[in-house]
Amino acid sequence: MIRILLMLGMVLTSFISNAEVKISYDQLTGSQSVKGLSDANLEGCELHEGLAVAKGTQYSDSGATIKLIRFQGVGSKVFVIPTGFEELSKNDNDIVNSMINIGEPYFIRFTACGSGGFLKLVDLYKIG
Repeated sequence: MIRILLMLGMVLTSFISNAEVKISYDQLTGSQSVKGLSDANLEGCELHEGLAVAKGTQYSDSGATIKLIRFQGVGSKVFVIPTGFEELSKNDNDIVNSMINIGEPYFIRFTACGSGGFLKLVDLYKIG
C-alpha cells in the first residue's frame, strides 16, 4: 500500500511539474517566451506551429487578462486562439500581457482539437 501511494505521489508530481508554465527572456537574442500554457500531446488534437503576426486582442471581463489573440499567418489566413493566461499568477499574467503587441511577429505553437478545430495556445515566442 505504501509503495502504491509513493508511486502515485511521484506520478502526480511529474504531472504537476510538466504542467508548469515557463516564462523566459533571452538577453542575447532579445526574445521572450511563455511555454507550457497547455498540453501539446492531447488525444484527438493536432499540433501546429509557425510564424504569425498579432492583429488584435480581447481582454477578460475584468480587463486584467488577454483572453484571445487574433493572429494573421502566412498567406493572410486569420485565426483566433484562446491564451490560457487566466490560469497564471497575477505577476506572470502581467508579464505575458506586456509581451503581446499588435503588429509584431510571434512564433506560436498551438493545438487544434476535435472536428471543430478548438484551438489552444501551447507556446508563444516574441521575436525581437
